[in-house]
Amino acid sequence: MADEAGLLKQIGAQLPPRMDGRLIAPPVTDAGEDGDVVLQRLMAKPPVSKEDRNKVIIARSKSSTPARGDRAPDHQQRRLGLQHMRDYGQVHGNAEFTPTRAFPGRNDRITGLLAEGDKVWMQFNLRGTHQASFYGLPPTGRRVEMPEIGIMRVVDGKWVESWYFGDELGMLLQLGAVNMRQG
Repeated sequence: MADEAGLLKQIGAQLPPRMDGRLIAPPVTDAGEDGDVVLQRLMAKPPVSKEDRNKVIIARSKSSTPARGDRAPDHQQRRLGLQHMRDYGQVHGNAEFTPTRAFPGRNDRITGLLAEGDKVWMQFNLRGTHQASFYGLPPTGRRVEMPEIGIMRVVDGKWVESWYFGDELGMLLQLGAVNMRQG
């Protein structure tokens, strides 16, 4: 996974057309585990190490009952998973049409969780059905799945920093909207 959407934006290009005229979108795989399942497994034995406790905090964010007290009051989100789509929405006055709003019933599935020191890396798939505007893109009714990676920092039991990166180009391919212009 690379920032292909960012590269296309930087060079002012669109995807070149294929000879067969098709768009090849990443498949919806339903890979991963529900956040509640991961959290239950992590809590099956008391978390002993700082890394174990930090994994619980981050996994809980993808569960059906995320704890509001896990994030520090000064938590900083350094990058959104769909940063270019958010930027597009801001330029066009549609920034409130986030993935959570566009894909009601969104259910992310965790595919990997690693911790070392204060950092936790989580890989997950954002999943849902496109039922409302998505940063100005009209609803398509399509079921989508986008791999996303988050790197979070937890200090003294509080989640203080987040950085996310998602496969925006793959998402746009699934929605049939790869040539949205920034201007």
